[in-house]
Order: sequence, then C-alpha cells, then structure tokens
Amino acid sequence: MEYNSGKSLDGAQAGGDTVANLIRWVMDKEEMEIHLQQGRCPKQPNGWDCGVYVIRFGEQIAADEPIPQTIDGDIERLCLKQAILASWQCALHPRELANLLPVNPWTPKQNMETFRSLFVRRSYLNGLLQTSVAGFQSLSSHRHTMWVICEDVHMAQQTALLSLVHHLHTVHHAAVMAALSADAELAELASLATLQQKAKELVEMYQSIKAREAAERISRPVERIQDHFDMITHIVSQTNPHFDAAAQASKSEGERHLKASTRTNHYVECVLTLLVLRHVVQKFRSNEKKLREQRRGMFGGAWY
Repeated sequence: MEYNSGKSLDGAQAGGDTVANLIRWVMDKEEMEIHLQQGRCPKQPNGWDCGVYVIRFGEQIAADEPIPQTIDGDIERLCLKQAILASWQCALHPRELANLLPVNPWTPKQNMETFRSLFVRRSYLNGLLQTSVAGFQSLSSHRHTMWVICEDVHMAQQTALLSLVHHLHTVHHAAVMAALSADAELAELASLATLQQKAKELVEMYQSIKAREAAERISRPVERIQDHFDMITHIVSQTNPHFDAAAQASKSEGERHLKASTRTNHYVECVLTLLVLRHVVQKFRSNEKKLREQRRGMFGGAWY
C-alpha cells in the first residue's frame, strides 16, 4: 500500500515529515537520515514520489491497536483503512486508456475471448516472422503487415490487463468494505455489552431503593420517581434478550477471536491486492513503452 499524507485539516498540502517518520519507524532507526527528492510525478497528494509500503503495521491497524503517533491520527488511520487506488502506481490515468477500443472487457466470457484472441494473434505473428521477406511485394508492405498484427496483439493484451485491473479494483473495494464491516461489528458488540452492564446497574439501584422504602411511608414525589423507575425497568426487560445475546457473543473468546481474525484477513487482502494491482499497472505501462520502441524500430520514428 503506497502511503501518501494527503491534505491537512486546513486544506494545505502536507509535507514529507510523515513519510520520513514512517520510514524511520519501519526501519527501526530513529536517527536515520532521509532526504526526499522531488518526484517524477509532482501531482502526488503529498508532493513527493516516495513509494512506502505499510504492510508491517497493517496488523495493528486491523486490530485497532495504537501505532506511533508520528504517523497515527484520525486522517492517517482513515486513509490507511479506506484509501483505494489514489496512487499513480496503482491506478490507470484516463489518457492511458484513450487508445483502447471502446469495448467492455469486464465479463468472464469477454476475458476468455480476449486471451484467446491474444494467443491466436501471437501464433500468427510468430508464423509471419518466419516467412521470407521475398514473399511480399515490397519491404514496405511487409513492415505494414507486421505492424498491423503487432498492434492487434498489443490491443488484445492491454484489454486483458485492463480487465484484470478492473477486477482487482472490485476485489480491493470489497475487501475494504468487509474489513470496515467487521470493525463495526466488533465495536457494536463492545458497546452493547457496556450498555447492558449500565442497564443492570440501573435496575439493581432501583431494586435497592424499592426495598429500602418498602417499610416506610412514601410521599407522592417519591411515587412519581418510582413510576419512572418502573418504566425504565419495563424497557430494560423488553430489550434484555438482545443485551444478553450481545453480552454472550462478546464473552465468547472464540467468536471474538474469529471476528478479529476475519477483520485482519480482510486488511491483509487489501494490501496484497494493491501489490498485485501495482504489478499489473506497471505491466500495462511497460507494454505501452515497448510498443513505442517497436514503432521507432519499424518506422524510424515516423509513426511515433
């Protein structure tokens, strides 16, 4: 997961101190000297092109445990839990997709057709590479034929990669939502258990007051107070089964451990998905670079 500090509360761009402190903590070197250089992509949210992967403390984030205050805060924690695909290294820019055919490659059937087309075209291209140039009318027509096939192969491969990128986006978003849902369930169990304890304390207090005043003459104001207590007791009795179920669930170490483990697994899935996504995006861009080099080789830069 690439860490970007983003904007501060006042809307200004944050500096590189957060990233530097993160590196020092990950490397466990408090006095480590770090010199951040201006990145190739100045539009990065933190103004620096510094790829920092925070896998090391992903488990603390998932378990809602504290991490060093130099890199921990409401904004940072929210970004670490929910930041998806904001990084240039994990998301394709619209201009990178401008030359792709306007097809929808997201269905499994279309994916299979794309890969099948890729392999067929590649085999065809390999066969043509073994064909003698003398079989063509001219060197120019040979180059043109080879280039058309090369473009087709490139288009099929990029479309397949684009389909994979879309799938990884979907998987990552689902993992984030599942992790946040598990967070909410654990928080709800804890809050319901606390609420049940407070309700029991309130009922016990009322029972002690009622027993103490039973043998004495009770004035009307006290009767009104007891009426309120009777209402509270009725409400508690109606909701108590839910409190009991919540308390039982929260007391079960096995279930709580399972929920916490599930939450951690979802966060790990988020990180791993981003790593795979980063690799796929790099492959997509390397293919574009390779195609430009082939253009220069075939046409001497005339088509570049």
